[in-house]
Amino acid sequence: MQSLKENLDEALKNNTLDVDTPDLPKQGLDVFISYSSLNKNVADAVVSDFEQNGIRCWYAPRDIMPGQEWVTAIHEAINMCQLFVLIYTDSSNESKQVANEVALAFNSGKTLIPFKLSDTQMSSELEYYLTRVHWLDAVNPPLLESIANLRKYSKKILEGNIPKESKIRNSNSTLKKNVPVYWLYPVIAALIVLLGIAIILLVNNNKDKDNTEPTEITVQTGTNGNETTPGQNVINNPTDAPTVTPEEITDVNDLYKKAYSLQTNSDEENRYEEAYEIYMKTGDEVTNDPQIAEAMYMLGLKFCNGDDVTTDYDKGIKLYEKAGDSGYISAYNLLGTMYLTGMDIDQDYEKALMYYEKSAATDNAIGLYCLAGMYEKGQGMEADIDKAIELYQKSADLDNRDAKTELKRLTQDNETED
Repeated sequence: MQSLKENLDEALKNNTLDVDTPDLPKQGLDVFISYSSLNKNVADAVVSDFEQNGIRCWYAPRDIMPGQEWVTAIHEAINMCQLFVLIYTDSSNESKQVANEVALAFNSGKTLIPFKLSDTQMSSELEYYLTRVHWLDAVNPPLLESIANLRKYSKKILEGNIPKESKIRNSNSTLKKNVPVYWLYPVIAALIVLLGIAIILLVNNNKDKDNTEPTEITVQTGTNGNETTPGQNVINNPTDAPTVTPEEITDVNDLYKKAYSLQTNSDEENRYEEAYEIYMKTGDEVTNDPQIAEAMYMLGLKFCNGDDVTTDYDKGIKLYEKAGDSGYISAYNLLGTMYLTGMDIDQDYEKALMYYEKSAATDNAIGLYCLAGMYEKGQGMEADIDKAIELYQKSADLDNRDAKTELKRLTQDNETED
């Protein structure tokens, strides 16, 4: 039996790959390609086929800009793309990086399409996310024909020719991504110009008053788990951070500002460990600034992935908690999944339930769906099908495809029993 590499090499013998397609727009990405680095030849073939047919792909390392952080680039690309295609092989099944990418895509509400090139039993981490999605089987050659089928299926979804219930909307986003609202572009451009003028006037005015006065960041106390209000004092210039040392800072607003600056300042070496320590100095007080909340989540990913820092799950979990408490609800969902599946940490149904409940309390579709699954299966509690149906219904009302599927299955089962 041919190996995957032999199958691909034979299939591509008379074909020339071109994975640098300059004519396709860099913005408005369509598909994120997730794969193990050991299967880059397959990823090249998929990207070549897609982009020669007008589907713009993102995949590493080609689309990571020089100097751009790996975790940040992956996170941003997943949020920008409409579809997530996983090239499933023995290598990707064992890859921690691939598992993390799948988790990010799931928690961002993306449509997942596994492209199956192996019959190997899925790892527990991948199984949690992929057991209910539609797989495209490409185990048997010809491989190029399977790639073409993958492209055609992906294109149907991108063009809206798949029924609406097959798509998942990201209910954690303030704005709905990937919706063609071209009429907004000139309006947004005009607003940006006006905002720039206003900022210039404001800066000049502040210089006349007090050139050292810091920009305030609004924070709230407690951990209510609610979404933040869009547009609240978002930091756009890390250089505005206080020049004093962390030991001298007592105001929680300035602590958040200083930590954010250390994490994101591109003019000097990023000091992630220091940023973490300062974030922790804020104690139970949380920020209402969505940009800082997301930054804490991203720093948590770094510590859990060991990206530019020493792997430390305790630090990553603390940052996820603070990000979730500050309104970045995907952090709650990721924590719930980690404890539910025992992904990198000890399995703990009680903690998984707690984080999914926090997410569900904000009417997050993913959190509601995952919580429903726990009630249905009786994970950490007695099974409660009625409660599961109630939660699936709430998630389905938020346009979650998987929730609609499970709701239909459970209601049909109940009707059969009756």
